[in-house]
Amino acid sequence: MSLLSNNLASLQTLATQLEETSKVVKEEIEEQWTKMEQEKEQWEKEKVEMASRFKIEDVVICLNVGGKELATYKSVLCSRPDSVLAAMFSGRHPFMKDKKGRYFIDRNGEVFSYILDYLRSGLLIYPSDDSLKKRMKDDMIFFGLLPPFTPFADSAIVTEESDTEKLEKLFPSLTKTKLLYRASRDGWSSSDFHRKCDGVPGTVSFIQVGNYACGGFTPIPWDVSGSSKFDSASFLFSLRNPTKTHEGIALPNTGPSVSNQHSTYCHSSYSVTFGGGHDIYIASNSNQNTQSYSNLGHSYKHPTAGYGSNEAKNFFVGHYQFTPSEVEVYAIEN
Repeated sequence: MSLLSNNLASLQTLATQLEETSKVVKEEIEEQWTKMEQEKEQWEKEKVEMASRFKIEDVVICLNVGGKELATYKSVLCSRPDSVLAAMFSGRHPFMKDKKGRYFIDRNGEVFSYILDYLRSGLLIYPSDDSLKKRMKDDMIFFGLLPPFTPFADSAIVTEESDTEKLEKLFPSLTKTKLLYRASRDGWSSSDFHRKCDGVPGTVSFIQVGNYACGGFTPIPWDVSGSSKFDSASFLFSLRNPTKTHEGIALPNTGPSVSNQHSTYCHSSYSVTFGGGHDIYIASNSNQNTQSYSNLGHSYKHPTAGYGSNEAKNFFVGHYQFTPSEVEVYAIEN
């Protein structure tokens, strides 16, 4: 009887162990099954994405781009339905071919190879050479793949093509702005400026004096507090100056007297004012006086000239004191 009891106990223990082992195995199988389902789902997503880019029924297109032979899938060339390339290879329009039957595109072949890489991968990588980079941007715009740089298209100051090129380098990711203030439209008094601009973070200001143009960016909202404000992201720039030097580069807020407190100066009697010197000061009703001035080098660093030098003072417009012909302030919206 004792032997039977021992056997029954052993069997019960074995059954418990088998049940626990079965439970563990079941959990592992369920975990592996869930993992397999997730991998299958991911594979299906990748398969759909790959199919959308490179369709099985796709055709290879041989190209002659400015004498350079290239080849890709039709789906790559048509991957942006709203582009000029998609229209060209839609089959709706006649297309010139060379003697070897390759589609001829009269553009720079080396640049176009970068454009094809962009269409294949979705990653926009420019050539390291500046001239090729500019050509690529121009061609991207030409083919409808890149919108032109137009945040200041309605400006009365940013009127030359070179102005736009310089601003695109200063603000490479900028796409959307709003004109807050134009002195000739809204009034030249400091109260007009503050009425239109106060409380708006992230602004770009432009000042025009004759044929010369300069400006500044600050994340700091304008106000009438009668105090200096600081944000190291602020900078000044020249678009057109008498010496035609250092145009289109950021003059950083790292001047010798910045003291981590002088980026802008906000006062009810002042219009646009940068720095503690002030590096740029626009007086109230500045179109009617010569009270506006530039003490560049106090809070913003000139590339070569020191604070107090005539070279620094005259850098922007050729004079220490001046009368602006226009002032504009834009809000950055993106």
